[in-house]
Amino acid sequence: VFRVGIEEPACVDEIVRVLTALGGLLEWSSSSLIAVDAADIEIAGGVTRYLADQERTGALVYETGDS
Repeated sequence: VFRVGIEEPACVDEIVRVLTALGGLLEWSSSSLIAVDAADIEIAGGVTRYLADQERTGALVYETGDS
């Protein structure tokens, strides 16, 4: 499970689109905070790489958590 805070509201639609395409299951906590679950290690790896890339650009912050 990943907790994602969206820092750039203009990026929300793209972030959601990509995470969903990668196989992530999304649950919204607020308009800028989502939880992302990955069904297996392959999906988790893709989600981790994408989130790390987006964090470097400042679009979001994320952390991992126990499911």
